[in-house]
Amino acid sequence: MKESPATLQLAGEAFLGAGSGGGSNAKRLLANGCSPLALRPYDGGDGHDYIDSWDQEKQEFIPKRIVCNDATLLYDEWKLVDGAVVEVAKPRLRIWSDFMSGGLRYSLPNALGYSILQYQNASDTGPAGLDMEGLAVTLRDKEAFDLNSLPLPIVHKEWSFTLREIEQHRNGSRPLDVTKVRTATKKCAELIEQLVAGVYGQFNFGGGNIWGLTNFPDRLIGNMTDPNGAGWTGSDFITDLLAMRQALYAVNHHGPYRVYVGPGWDEFLDDDHSAAKGDNTLRRRAELTPNLSGVVTADYLGMYDVVMLEFDQDTARGVEGMPLQPVMWETMGGWVLNGRVMGILVPNFRSDYEKQCGIAHYTV
Repeated sequence: MKESPATLQLAGEAFLGAGSGGGSNAKRLLANGCSPLALRPYDGGDGHDYIDSWDQEKQEFIPKRIVCNDATLLYDEWKLVDGAVVEVAKPRLRIWSDFMSGGLRYSLPNALGYSILQYQNASDTGPAGLDMEGLAVTLRDKEAFDLNSLPLPIVHKEWSFTLREIEQHRNGSRPLDVTKVRTATKKCAELIEQLVAGVYGQFNFGGGNIWGLTNFPDRLIGNMTDPNGAGWTGSDFITDLLAMRQALYAVNHHGPYRVYVGPGWDEFLDDDHSAAKGDNTLRRRAELTPNLSGVVTADYLGMYDVVMLEFDQDTARGVEGMPLQPVMWETMGGWVLNGRVMGILVPNFRSDYEKQCGIAHYTV
């Protein structure tokens, strides 16, 4: 059966109908600073229910005892569910994972308490001064700013376990089947990656838009040489990359850069660049370009799209308000354990006050 896609919703909408206790889950969220950990109760095996709570003094998570009617899963069962989410999400989040590991993470604590993130673009100022005494006064020009808004929707996908499935697992007849968790995680990760690539479609709220690499209005655009055309060689690809880099230099975005390509380029990039040497692919040759950290295939870019991105927070940020994680609640008197993979993970591409941007997007 084909699974339906994940969904983007604002925080309040995403939690409507979640819970069995007449708003008890909402109260639990509010009592715990809107932390999603409040929706991850577990049976401690001692007759009491717990959630994990961050201890600011100890700088670690500690069990917090709560009064709860829907802590169905044991601690070790939660580990199975969490492991499925981590295992599936990472390989699907190619561009997003680069943001998180490449210094572009922008952490937003308690993001459930916000619907938009406001930020400013600033104009440039005059140059610094240079003199022997340090007494010359430089121009005290004032930066100009404009205000922008970024929506912070929740990406989520639901699943459920029946009480009978859980009991069969505990009786030792079969392990807890987390296939549904893996599928939900995959759908969420795919949606996030589509947002980053700019192919999900426009999402707007509160006067702001979520843009991606290939639909950001201020990106530089140009043409790549068609690799299927007569006479094309790998040198044409290198020449086009150098042209992209030069175009970014011209608008004062000097790198470092990372290149993302559509899947149609793989058969050309992973072939030998030099028939004489036979020991270096075109991809490896491209990655030797100064100021270029890698050439990565991104599944959701157009087949022959190429994007050169300046890896700097003035150009791109990955706003992480909540990492992908599962939450659960009971319905049907405890006979159904509903689950949801959810996260607040939003790309934020930026230009300066003059609308100059560190993104070059070339197509065939």
